[in-house]
Amino acid sequence: MKKPIEINSRFKGLIPPLSKEELETLEQNIVRDGVREPLVVWNHVLVDGHNRMAICRKHGLDFPTLEMEFADDDAACVWIIRNQLGRRNLESIDRVRLALELEPMLRAKAKEQQGARNDIVQKSSQCKPTKTREELAKIAGVSHDTVSKAKAVLESGNEELIEEVRVKEKSLNQAAKEVKLGRASVEVPEDAKEARRQAEADSEKLWALKSAWKRACKQDKEMFRLWIEIQ
Repeated sequence: MKKPIEINSRFKGLIPPLSKEELETLEQNIVRDGVREPLVVWNHVLVDGHNRMAICRKHGLDFPTLEMEFADDDAACVWIIRNQLGRRNLESIDRVRLALELEPMLRAKAKEQQGARNDIVQKSSQCKPTKTREELAKIAGVSHDTVSKAKAVLESGNEELIEEVRVKEKSLNQAAKEVKLGRASVEVPEDAKEARRQAEADSEKLWALKSAWKRACKQDKEMFRLWIEIQ
């Protein structure tokens, strides 16, 4: 019996959710034409194709798979991030968010190279330290300045402000200025954070969650949080 494909939450969490329109279009295409691009699998774990697999299972459709080899989970994550950045038409803030997932690995690499530079056996021409922020900008396909601003907004913890940038209600420059000026972040309860993580398992549910949050006025935010908690 063929072993079922498993879902790795870390891998799935790296996939930016599709909008409702994108998901509907993908579903229509798959129902009409089938899955044309194989789902990527590593040791029976899904690496790429989460939305396609969900749609196929919903409609009882078969799908092709492509087995790939990775050294470890980190290597698989790097592949996922680079694949998403190369495939999707993402907003700058989402491109930076994905690239930032690689920051710990890039810093470790820079540290290793710095150590090599200090080794008298190594030639200095072979030991230039990696400039992490510049490397992140290159990976994300944005400017160094965009990385700095997007990182400040993302690290502010203000989900409302981040969403405003994502849906183009506010420019990244405006959002970064508000963070610099100390715009208070919205406190999101742990239960609400968990609800969001669970919603990421279903793009359509996540879209509905974001839409409801976006529509809610400030006076309704607390009621909306309470609604999330009881779901």
